[in-house]
Amino acid sequence: LQEPLQAAPLPGEPPLHFPGNQGSQPQPQLEKFRGGLVSKKIRLVGLAMASLPVLLTLLLATWAALLGWQAAHCKQNESIALSDEKTLIKKILLDYKTAGVDGRPVQNTTDVVTVQFGLGLIQILDLDEKNQVLTIKVWSRFSWTDQLLQWNATQYNGVSEVRIPTRDVWTPDIVLYNYADERLKEQREVMIVTNHTGRVIWIPPAIYKSTCQVDITNFPFDQQSCHLKFGSWTYDGFKLDIQFYQNKSNISTDDYIQSNEWHIVALPATRNVKFYPCCNEPYPDLTFFLFLKRNPEFFAYLLVLPCVLLSSLTLVIFWLPPESPAKMLLGMNIFVAFFLLLLLLAESTPSASTSVPYIGFYYCLNMLLITLSTFLSVIVINLYFRGDKRNRLPGWLKKCIEFLAKMLCMRQVITKSETEKLRLIRSEIKHNRHHNKKKKQGRRAQVVELAGDTGGGPTSLTSQRFQNYVDEASVRDSIAAAAAAAASGGGSGGFDFQQQQHQQQMLLSLGGNSAANHPGYPDESLLFHPQFQQQQQQQQQQQQQQQNLLKQAEDSTIHLTQSMESDLREIRRSIRNLMMRLAQKDATQKVAREWRMVALVLDRIFFWCYLVIIITAGFTLLMPTSPAASRIEETIEEYKADYTTVRPAPMTTAPPEPATVGYSML
Repeated sequence: LQEPLQAAPLPGEPPLHFPGNQGSQPQPQLEKFRGGLVSKKIRLVGLAMASLPVLLTLLLATWAALLGWQAAHCKQNESIALSDEKTLIKKILLDYKTAGVDGRPVQNTTDVVTVQFGLGLIQILDLDEKNQVLTIKVWSRFSWTDQLLQWNATQYNGVSEVRIPTRDVWTPDIVLYNYADERLKEQREVMIVTNHTGRVIWIPPAIYKSTCQVDITNFPFDQQSCHLKFGSWTYDGFKLDIQFYQNKSNISTDDYIQSNEWHIVALPATRNVKFYPCCNEPYPDLTFFLFLKRNPEFFAYLLVLPCVLLSSLTLVIFWLPPESPAKMLLGMNIFVAFFLLLLLLAESTPSASTSVPYIGFYYCLNMLLITLSTFLSVIVINLYFRGDKRNRLPGWLKKCIEFLAKMLCMRQVITKSETEKLRLIRSEIKHNRHHNKKKKQGRRAQVVELAGDTGGGPTSLTSQRFQNYVDEASVRDSIAAAAAAAASGGGSGGFDFQQQQHQQQMLLSLGGNSAANHPGYPDESLLFHPQFQQQQQQQQQQQQQQQNLLKQAEDSTIHLTQSMESDLREIRRSIRNLMMRLAQKDATQKVAREWRMVALVLDRIFFWCYLVIIITAGFTLLMPTSPAASRIEETIEEYKADYTTVRPAPMTTAPPEPATVGYSML
């Protein structure tokens, strides 16, 4: 850091030492240094003067090259300018640039530029029902007279028509009033065609998006009317008048590509003149109408055909038995199907529309009838399963149901036999009770028959009584016969007669002739005979045994008769109770059947009402309607009603207006 700063010496010179450094040099040394610098500058100037000719030579060569290139370029331009068309276009553009593209191309300010405008429809791209936007592809056709584009064709070797870019000339500001496009430019850049008279033709392709109020009342058999309003945005009718292109007041369809969704009904157009409250000048415009009819094939398969099939299936609900659970299940399934169709319809139509499509009313009508049918089915099922707990039908309601059943050709199920059956059974039971009381009084008289019966022993007699008892008529006859015999002959007449005969036989065997001589009075000696007495005792014992057996048989017969009577009474009581229960069950079932008949009649009434409503609504709401020319005229008249003149001010400078409305029926 303590070393002195030294300047770098020149080649061949000693190093310089500045004053102020350590070991400073004397003053002559500084003077010598300055002299060296001056001499060095002189040498450098000499070298520059020596190289100046070389630099001048280079500059002259560059300048010569530039002059040669410019000469060649000018010669090329002179060869292109030989084209009369190019010369004409250059002159036209030069004159137009001098005059300026701003402002109307007229020489007199009072002149009116008449622009002819028309549309050539190429394709209907889309009609968005939700956003209510119509998108079409067209060829816009303009024609006007430009006084700045006139020339003498003979001066340019007969060139009478040229093409010029639109950016270099004036173009009318004809715009779409009811546009619905986010783009700032609707037309493509194409050149204009002009002739020597100044007549300009400009046909740019364009895609227009316009607002269109969609009416979905008859969807999918609907017809839509959209319009496109064109006019000058800044010029009034005294400066720029707009007329139909070639006086054709409709949209041209020469190059139209058929749409898959829409069919063109008519393409009329009308010219309108509107006066605004702010201005006295008229503002003319051209309005082009598009009357379109939807091709319903797609929506017919998607919305209409399922609706018709479901409506036909709904008719089956009214034919199902009211007590069947499948009736409610089928009704709810059809209801859900209609609800899905309603959602699909909502997806295809605008949600903020002012109208509701008729097919939506048709869906709601079917859903309403299905709801009523399901509600009726619930009532019918309740009546069917709880009919025995309900009261009988009122007389007036029963008569109404019977009358309606006959009118609807239904089989009569409300009969009177079940009602009378219970009354007949009750009267028969009362009659049998009274008859049994009378028969019970003579039941014990059957025992008398046993004393006068001479045939068989007790066992055969008991068996015979048991068999005869089965038949009630024979038992009654046997008891009556036994009672008559007992009353006439006494209780033991038959047995005394047998004993008397047996004694006579014994006397004849012991006494011989004496007994024969006195048949009525036996011999007294024989009465005391030991053998006779022994036989008599044996006979008395046998008689006693027979009486005991008869008494036992009588007791057993009485007991058997009493048990059989008890069993028969129990059987009759059981049968009577069973018949009563069956009769009561029939009566309750009859009440349930009456209420079921009410439900069946109501179902049948609902069936015919539903059938009539569905057929009428189907033909009214779902059948497509044919377009009418009167409807088209009404639509145009309604549109023109908005152009009510505020202050009448006829356009004196405009040419006469052509036909207001024209039709292009396809």
